[in-house]
Amino acid sequence: MNLVTNLDLYIILKNSGSIKNNHILCNEIRFKLSVELSDEHEKSLKAFCSKFCYNLNRRWQNAHSKESVFITKNSEWLQENIIWPDFINCLTGSNEDHAVPSTSTQFVSPAKVSIGVSTEQSPRKPFCELSSRQKKRRAESFHMSSEEIKYAYCAQLKTEGYEEIAEILEHLLKNPQDVKKVKRCIFAKDTKPAFSSDEALGLFLSLKLTKWQYNTLRKCVNEKDSNASIFL
Repeated sequence: MNLVTNLDLYIILKNSGSIKNNHILCNEIRFKLSVELSDEHEKSLKAFCSKFCYNLNRRWQNAHSKESVFITKNSEWLQENIIWPDFINCLTGSNEDHAVPSTSTQFVSPAKVSIGVSTEQSPRKPFCELSSRQKKRRAESFHMSSEEIKYAYCAQLKTEGYEEIAEILEHLLKNPQDVKKVKRCIFAKDTKPAFSSDEALGLFLSLKLTKWQYNTLRKCVNEKDSNASIFL
């Protein structure tokens, strides 16, 4: 993971357009780690990113939001090694031998010293084996807009031979008003008439309904609820 100094993290946030966006920083670090994090480690990472962004923003405000002033006033801090949470040090196998001396006045460019990544780390699990929370977490690390994700998903479905599903999905994305119709067709329970043919005939005769009255009653009930099939 080529994130070594505070300058590296500053550049990530600066390029994102907001130095206060701790979510962007979390996603970038998570992506570079390339391992699944436990809930405890995830909580620790979020706390680290939140604290770093708060500290960075405070320094930025003290420099009156001017980058030249910020770099001049914080050059020593920027070249200091990142103080990672313990679990990241364990995952990356980092140690003090990799540290950039904090007493140096020379301005260090990002990622001059790389943190070694252990070759024995466990590989990423297949997406289908992840829990719902882990799937959401990995999806958050994708650097794509919703439109790009929609297009990529439909294209992948077609590639895997699911052209009809892709066509239906594309139609629903363009015509969301049709979702209820499709949902009703798929999830509506099969219903049987409440009256058999003989029972319907008996009701027809006992109420002395004309054919027109019976058909009108049947039509009104069906229009009120297409699933309320009580008449033949």
